[in-house]
Amino acid sequence: ALIIPFVVAGERVGVLLLAADSLDLSEPGWLAFASSLGVQFGQTIAVGQSLFRGASSEVRYRTLMEHANDAILLLDEHGIVEANQQAEALLGRARADMIGRRYEDFVVAPEGGAAPSLRFGEGTTRVEDQLLRRPDGSRVSVDVSASPVRIGEDTIVLLILRDITERKRAETRLQESEEQYRLLFEDNPHPMWVHDPDTLGFLAVNEAAVKFYSYSRDEFLAMTVDDIRPPEDIPRLIANAEGHRDVGPSSGVWKHRLRGGKLADVEISANSIVFRGRKARLVLVTDVSDRKRLEAQLLQAQKMEAVGRLAGGVAHDFNNLLGVITGYSALLRKALEPKHPGQKRVEEIEKAADRAAALTRQLLAFSRKQVLETKVLNLNEIVVDVENMLRRLIGEDIRMVARTASDLGRVRADRGQLEQVLINLAVNARDAMPEGGELAIETSNEVLDLAFARNHAEVQPGRYIRLTVRDTGQGMDAETQSHIFEPFFTTKEAGKGTGLGLATVFGIVKQSGGHIAVSSATGAGSTFTVYLPRVDEETTAEVPAPAAVPAAEGDATILLVEDAEALRVMIREILESARYSVVECSDAQDAIARLASAQRRPDLLLTDVIMPRMSGPELARTLIASQPGLKLLFMSGYTDDAIRHRGLLESGAHFIQKPFSAESLLQKVRASLDAEPARDLGSAERSPA
Repeated sequence: ALIIPFVVAGERVGVLLLAADSLDLSEPGWLAFASSLGVQFGQTIAVGQSLFRGASSEVRYRTLMEHANDAILLLDEHGIVEANQQAEALLGRARADMIGRRYEDFVVAPEGGAAPSLRFGEGTTRVEDQLLRRPDGSRVSVDVSASPVRIGEDTIVLLILRDITERKRAETRLQESEEQYRLLFEDNPHPMWVHDPDTLGFLAVNEAAVKFYSYSRDEFLAMTVDDIRPPEDIPRLIANAEGHRDVGPSSGVWKHRLRGGKLADVEISANSIVFRGRKARLVLVTDVSDRKRLEAQLLQAQKMEAVGRLAGGVAHDFNNLLGVITGYSALLRKALEPKHPGQKRVEEIEKAADRAAALTRQLLAFSRKQVLETKVLNLNEIVVDVENMLRRLIGEDIRMVARTASDLGRVRADRGQLEQVLINLAVNARDAMPEGGELAIETSNEVLDLAFARNHAEVQPGRYIRLTVRDTGQGMDAETQSHIFEPFFTTKEAGKGTGLGLATVFGIVKQSGGHIAVSSATGAGSTFTVYLPRVDEETTAEVPAPAAVPAAEGDATILLVEDAEALRVMIREILESARYSVVECSDAQDAIARLASAQRRPDLLLTDVIMPRMSGPELARTLIASQPGLKLLFMSGYTDDAIRHRGLLESGAHFIQKPFSAESLLQKVRASLDAEPARDLGSAERSPA
C-alpha cells in the first residue's frame, strides 16, 4: 500500500491510500508519481477550501448586514459602497440612491458649523446625536460609530447608525417636564410641598416653603405636617387627612407655626398625586395673614358702625326726652317763687339732666353724629394750648414730653373736639401709669402709601398729620385692644370711669375723616396714633364769640316743626311764654300745608333736622323759595354727615343742640331773628329718617 499526503502551505490536509496486489509500489517511478499526485490534490483542495471560505464569508457578511438591528453603511474615499435594509428604512432612501453618494450629504450641519467629515485610516470614531435629513424633509437623530476596515491595500469605513429619535423625544419630554416642575413647583412664589398621606412626612418642599417657614430643606424632610401645626389643630388635621387620603382636591384655612413659634394664617389647596411611584398629596400654601387681619379690621369696623348707629339713635331719642325734662324744669322754675322749696328740687332735676346730656354727647361723638364746627387748624397750636392743663390733669409723678414738628401741615377739624381727643388720650395714659411714668405727645407730617392702606381697613392713601400719644404704662393684651374703642368697655373698677373716653376719641377721629391705631403689649406701654387728612388751606382766623343775646320777648311768628310731640309741646310753651306766636307742625308736609293757608307769614322757621320723609334742610329750601326773607334755626340731637359735609353751620343757618334750656332756646331764637336772612342752602341730599 502507498499513502500519499495532501499538503497545503506546509500543512497536511488529507491523505490518499493506494493498494494493489499486482503492482510493486515500491518502485521509484511510483513514488515520484505519488508525490506529484499529492501535490496536485493538495492544490485542488486548497482552491476548493479558498472558494468555500469565500462563499461562507459572503453569506456571513450579507446575513450580518441584513439582520442587524442598526443601520449599516460601508464607505470608501469616494462615497457609500454598501447599505443594508435598516439604512434604507432609517434614511428613507433606496440602496441604489445612496451608493456613490457622500455620507455628509445626508447630515444636517449644526448651527454655525459644517457637518463633520469621516477620515480614513484613523481609529473608531463615535458621534453622538447627529441629525440626518430624509427626502420628505423630516429629520432623524442618530448615534454614529465609524470604524476603519482594511481590505488589502484599500481602507473602507464601517458606519453603524443607531436611531435615537424616540430617546431624544423622551429626553425632550423629560426636560420639558423638569422645566414645568421647576416653574410650577420649585420656582413657584407660593410655598409648596409633597407629603405622604399615611405618615404625613414631607417628601419634597420648594424654595418658597423654605423661606416662609424658615426651615432648611433637610430639616423639612425630617419633619411631618404635624410639626408645623399648633397642638390644638392636630385633631382637625388628622380628621382632614383621613377624609382626603385617597380623594382629589381639598382646601381650607389653617394656622401654621413658623420657626420660632410665630403663627401665620394660611390657605391650603391640596390634591392627590403619584410621587416617585407612591401615593402622595401635593399642597400649595397661600399666606392669608394680611387678608385675615383686614377681615378682622373690617368686621371690627362694621361692629363699631352698628354699635355707633345704635348709640346715636339712643342718644338722639334720649336728647329729645332730656329736652322735655330741661324745658319743663325751666318753666317750673319760672312759675315758682324764688324762695319756694321746690326751687331746690328743680335745680337737682336740671343737674341730673345736664349729666345725662354730657353722656349723650359722648355717645354722639362715638356714633359720629355730633355737630362739628370745622375750621382749618394747626395741631401744634392745640397741643401748646392744652399742655398746661394736661400737666395738671396727669399729676406730678408723670413726666410729660411734647415734640411738635416745626413744618407741620394743617387739618380741617373741630378745635374743641381735637382738644377732647388729647384730653381723653392723656387721661387714659394717666390711668395706665398708677405709679408714674412718661407721657409723650408728638406731631408730624406723614404720607400713607398704598401698602399701608391695604393693611388698614377704611384708610385711603394720601398726606396726613400724625398725632402720637405714647405712655410707659401697664400696656394691654390683644384681647383688650380689640375692645378698647367700644362704648362702655372699661378695665377699671366699677364706678371709676364710664367706658366712653376712648369711644369718644374713636368717633371724633372717624367723623373728622381720620384713622386711629393702637400698638401695645402687656407691661410695655401703649401708643395711640391718630392720622388726620392734611389740607392746603390757610388756618381759619379765630372770630370772637358774639355776646350773648338776651332772651327778650317778641311779637314774631315762629313756624315750629318737630316730630317728637312731647318736645314740640314743651318748645311751644317756652316760646309762647316769651310772647311769640307759634304755628305748631308735626312734620314737613304739615308745615307746607299750614303755611299755604296761613294768614300771616312766619318770621322764623324752627325745625328739627332729622325727620321722616323730608328733613329740616329740605323743608327750609322749599319755604325759602316762596319766602326769601325767612329766618332759620335748626335743632337736633345730632347732625348727619351729609349736612355736615355741606357746611350747614357755615351757610348762615343758626343751630341749637338738643337738649337745651329755655334760656338758651330763647337766646338762639332772638339771635336768629336779628340775623340776616338765610342764604340759598344748595341742594343737599335728603337726610335719613
